Amino acid sequence: MNRNAQILSTGSYVPERVVTNAEVDALLGEATDAWLVANVGIRERRWMAPHQVTSDLIAEASQKALERAGISASDLDLIIVSTDTPDYLSPSTSVVVQSKLGAEKAGSYDVNSACAGWVTALDQGARYLMTEPAHEYVLVGGGYGMSRFLDFQDKKTRHLFCDGRRGCGSGRWRAARFLGSTFWPGVLHDPLGLFRGRTTGTRKTRELPAQSNWQNSQNSQKLAQLGGALKGD
Repeated sequence: MNRNAQILSTGSYVPERVVTNAEVDALLGEATDAWLVANVGIRERRWMAPHQVTSDLIAEASQKALERAGISASDLDLIIVSTDTPDYLSPSTSVVVQSKLGAEKAGSYDVNSACAGWVTALDQGARYLMTEPAHEYVLVGGGYGMSRFLDFQDKKTRHLFCDGRRGCGSGRWRAARFLGSTFWPGVLHDPLGLFRGRTTGTRKTRELPAQSNWQNSQNSQKLAQLGGALKGD
């Protein structure tokens, strides 16, 4: 019998704290609200509470996805977590999510593909369901805890990023469906990124030099290339 994959349900979660553009402007000491609204449509964002870490956000979203799919954590065969703001450098954040959900029989691993991470993880989950006879249910979760890494000296990134997560329950299905992802050119690897740190205990890293968490790019040509690609130019 052919094995195919389908999305059974989704779930999402955002932290309670709402941070408006006015609050960010107060932290920055300059006005950015008009530019943000006009250029990227951002009026507010969510930041994690001090006690929260990336795995908390993913676990909350994943629990909603499981409930909507009508399955329990004990039914899961595999958990794939996509994040570039992990709880720790090691062990993987997926292991922490597995523990918080109580998915004792599920294997787990992390994927770090930045903005493309969740669709890449979803693609991998679908392939497991299509090729692994023992797998019936795969949980794919993506999480961002970017507020722990913001560099308020970097005007290009300091007001753009936020925290939140999505979970997706996938299962085996009889009819053929397609899940896939498109690859991004590797030449754009260094305009911006996270180069050290974790969401657990990251507050100490704020005392490090400005470039220690967010990469402050000196390559304006690559940043322009990245912006043009996003706009479809």
